[in-house]
Amino acid sequence: MIYANYDEYEKTNQKAYDKFTKGKIFYAFNLEQLKKGMESIGLNLKETKRVAYLGAGVYIRADEIQNYKKFKDKQRKEFEENMKIYDFAKSAFKSELTNHEYCYTMDPYDAINALGGTIVAVLSAVFGTHWLLFVGFLTLNIIDYITGIRKSRLTGKENSAKGVRGVWKKLGYWLMVLVAFLASAIFIEIGQTINVDLTITTYVGWFTLASLIINELRSIIENFVEAGDNVPSVLTKGLEVAENAISKGEE
Repeated sequence: MIYANYDEYEKTNQKAYDKFTKGKIFYAFNLEQLKKGMESIGLNLKETKRVAYLGAGVYIRADEIQNYKKFKDKQRKEFEENMKIYDFAKSAFKSELTNHEYCYTMDPYDAINALGGTIVAVLSAVFGTHWLLFVGFLTLNIIDYITGIRKSRLTGKENSAKGVRGVWKKLGYWLMVLVAFLASAIFIEIGQTINVDLTITTYVGWFTLASLIINELRSIIENFVEAGDNVPSVLTKGLEVAENAISKGEE
């Protein structure tokens, strides 16, 4: 379901949550609250094996755990889908900033934490469930660039033109990844059209990404070595093992 804004999403989902949890979930932080909570879901203190603890004082009927997971998963997917829409994402941050008195404290972190997983949701929507690999690759790009500049300064070979070429080189890597995954998506779509299973082509994108990650790691290690740092042999050997494994997979 697509919502007009974050406030509408919050109100609708709160109603759905209240309806779902009635008679199934309760909060308790002491024995008296636990007793009342058990009674609210039709149980007593002798039936504690029939409830499960979710953390933060939240208890649920054990036979409702799977339904609860499905309910939360549906809410999460709905949220991720709406976060793809710029106006919704904007209203979400604006709403949470207001709720956490950003205009007074000028501290955005409470709002960011309250949105709990917003950034992850956006990354998942763009890159899929393995978004962390892409973030890791980008991080390695940055580290390689920084260690390259450091090496140049320490060795007295600093060159601004070379630095610019390095940026273009990183951009080229991302274009390679884009082309690899795009090609996979195209082949899979063609396969569905002609009724041929071509899902194996997804490995093209992943092997391309893995190979580029190895290249970045190798370049970072070389930067350290050329800068005069003592690089642990376990790091270079581990990189060699990973590279050989990927090479065999590509064959």
